[in-house]
Amino acid sequence: MSIADAVAPTPGGASVPHVSGGSAAAGIVLGCLGVLMLGLQPLLLGALLDEHRISVGQLTQAATMEQLMIGLVSGTLGGLAPRRRLRFIGVLACAVFAGANAACLWARGPEVVLDRALCGVGGGALLWIAGAIVAFSQEPARLSGIFVGSQSLSQFGLAALLPVTLMLKYGSNGGFAAIAALGVACIGLCAFLPSSIPDIVQEKSKRGRVNGAALAGLAAGFLFMAAIVGFYVFLEPLAAMNHVPPLVAQYAVAENLAAQIIGASLCVIFATRLAAVVTRMLLLAATAFLLTIAIVWTQTGSVPFLLAVFIHGLVWTTGLTLFTPLLIRVDQTRRGAMLLLGTLLLGGSAGPLITGWYATETHLAPVLVSAGMLGFGWLFAVQIAAVLGRRAHPGDAIPAPLLPGAPK
Repeated sequence: MSIADAVAPTPGGASVPHVSGGSAAAGIVLGCLGVLMLGLQPLLLGALLDEHRISVGQLTQAATMEQLMIGLVSGTLGGLAPRRRLRFIGVLACAVFAGANAACLWARGPEVVLDRALCGVGGGALLWIAGAIVAFSQEPARLSGIFVGSQSLSQFGLAALLPVTLMLKYGSNGGFAAIAALGVACIGLCAFLPSSIPDIVQEKSKRGRVNGAALAGLAAGFLFMAAIVGFYVFLEPLAAMNHVPPLVAQYAVAENLAAQIIGASLCVIFATRLAAVVTRMLLLAATAFLLTIAIVWTQTGSVPFLLAVFIHGLVWTTGLTLFTPLLIRVDQTRRGAMLLLGTLLLGGSAGPLITGWYATETHLAPVLVSAGMLGFGWLFAVQIAAVLGRRAHPGDAIPAPLLPGAPK
């Protein structure tokens, strides 16, 4: 593939570049690689802690710095960088990613924190490439669902496989070596990337500006991810608060991951229909999240708690998938959509800090109150984005790129 193959007209004078299936697949795999460690941090950083190579404080710093760097690099590139020389940037990002993970084989203490931050730089660039391919494709709603589901599957698969294979003999080094090898192997996928993705040409658009509706949508995405992750990290103590037996509680994370995969699959299958009612679906997702908070607040035992955990998992991947079509609906230049992935990661980083600010081991009510407030903020921000988007596009027509069957 050379570049985005051609350009298709859409309503309103916009032109959307075609992205081939091979380019889309390569971009999604590279994006999954970029965020792979986010699902493996408890496993690998926990192993480093058990091997006395890092302290508890350094574990927290390493996890936070990696996620922050992924979000900052992805967001900065999405807002400022031209989408050119994607193959070269992909190769460079894979090399940085692989090198930083390989460096962890010998790292101890502060070196681990530095290596994880450097890995976040490479991962952020890979996520930016994936985000550009999804946002500027002809089927962003469907590709977004595939991307979200692929992240969950890849992280879940390695989390299940590594402890019974390489890590069984080599400890944390087995995991880091495997991830570094994946980084090297993925360099070959960069040849399938488009060399560039041009801007969408749209009448009366102000170059470089992100409109108010997109800003509201990004705020909603930040609050969404802060609420989701801010609740999720306290899953174990919240289970104890709900009098869930430890033998049952240990399956809550697996249940949540299964619900995430189901949610992403449904978003892929029903991409066209969901994109047509994306605002309503995100409002429904926010309401479902608030229901989750209410169920956990009642402390009524194992079955209601596990139901809440399942709803939370469905909401997680559904929201992740639908924010892309929302931002494209309210800003057809897709500038806002290019900032989305970085915004979501920053929200995920901020969530535990917000929900855990006043919480203690024996007093978890502030977690639920803070998560609930974030959920209400997310609901209202989606409504504001929808209202501003309708003012910007009075016809409220769904752009052709959101509809896989729409005429090109």
